[in-house]
Amino acid sequence: MIDKLKETLNQASEILKEQTANIGDAIKEGSSSISDAAKEKSQKLIDDWLKVFRRLEEFGFKITSFGLGVAISPSLEVELEGSAKQFPLERIKELIEENKESNSLTSVLKTIKMTYETHSKISSQQYDVVLVKVLVKLTPEIKVLLGEPKLHL
Repeated sequence: MIDKLKETLNQASEILKEQTANIGDAIKEGSSSISDAAKEKSQKLIDDWLKVFRRLEEFGFKITSFGLGVAISPSLEVELEGSAKQFPLERIKELIEENKESNSLTSVLKTIKMTYETHSKISSQQYDVVLVKVLVKLTPEIKVLLGEPKLHL
């Protein structure tokens, strides 16, 4: 069993080395058009999400944390906080209907809605704070918390 695990890890390591070498070769060969296209796509994605964050602030959320990661694929990490009284489930449903044209904004609002609905299945506890954490990469990640977390996401 341990030998199979070691073999699998070695294979994964070799694949990673090969992929890293391929990326290095592509950069050395001057394939800037590929990296330029990736940069453009990443920048557009970030610009689109910046609009979403401005919109969420208009709704009453406050940005409590903002981070930008610079790498081959840039990323944004943003945490927003809102009063749960300002964002009851009915208001979230209304905001989803009013903002259907923005897939990103709708994704955030639907995640909040799902969090409320899922939480109500296990507890009737009410929270004062709604925390929304969004990690924007080529594949965005959205987390919603009710209350103040004891551990970082």
